[in-house]
Amino acid sequence: MLLLSVSQQQRYATFMYAKAPKVLLNEKHLTFTQLPDLLSICRPFLQQCGLNAFFILDFSVPGQAAVITTHPSVNQYFFANQLIARGDELKPGIRFMPSSSACQARAEMGRRFNVDNGLEIVKKKGEGSIIYGFASSCEKPDMVNYYFNHLERLEQFIAEFQDRAKPMIVHAKQNPILIPGHNHLIKDNIEQPKKITVNTGNLLVNISHREIEVLVALYQGLTAKETAQRMNLSHRTVEAYLENIKNKLGINKKFELVKFITSQNLSSLLLNHHQ
Repeated sequence: MLLLSVSQQQRYATFMYAKAPKVLLNEKHLTFTQLPDLLSICRPFLQQCGLNAFFILDFSVPGQAAVITTHPSVNQYFFANQLIARGDELKPGIRFMPSSSACQARAEMGRRFNVDNGLEIVKKKGEGSIIYGFASSCEKPDMVNYYFNHLERLEQFIAEFQDRAKPMIVHAKQNPILIPGHNHLIKDNIEQPKKITVNTGNLLVNISHREIEVLVALYQGLTAKETAQRMNLSHRTVEAYLENIKNKLGINKKFELVKFITSQNLSSLLLNHHQ
């Protein structure tokens, strides 16, 4: 059995939990309805593996999501709280997602519905991505070891599900949840990753595209709240970006960041990369 250390597990955690655009929910939408055919396909596999949830989030078409889930109540909470995948969450790869590394709302979702220790397999599709997700109960944090020892089996189930559930998948794509502006987030964070490298005198520091946006807003005199509104993020997320930038540069205060940008003649460089 492959046992992953804490540091190895953290490699697979999802890093961005910022709120995505608000979605107008229709409680009668098929996404929030228990689909018997879906359960009949998934239940044997889930029980065999000690899992209790499976879902597909298809973000391949800009501005919308086609969703299938064994836990519609979880999905409704997910969208109502704007916990929609974006940024790093939509990059192809495999991500282990325990509530311990999640935002407060996502951790609360896990406790409320006893769905935790998720694994997401993200694949590039169309202009966006498609996420295949599995989850166990809150009492099974060791599921990470099962996941990474049985990735082939999980991939096999995904292929089997796509074959057996074709009508359901088509129906979901014909009745997507609309997420205005979501395609803009995908484009900014996935298709056009940008960064700049700053020489602090002691070391070279990489600043990501999103961190550049935060710095530009700061340089232009925007408050963290105003920056959050511009970037469609939460206030806390913007503050987290600022703290991360300050830590990278060895700076303690926000005004020192502006001073640093000016002293290093970074303003034009930041604005050029921001465009």
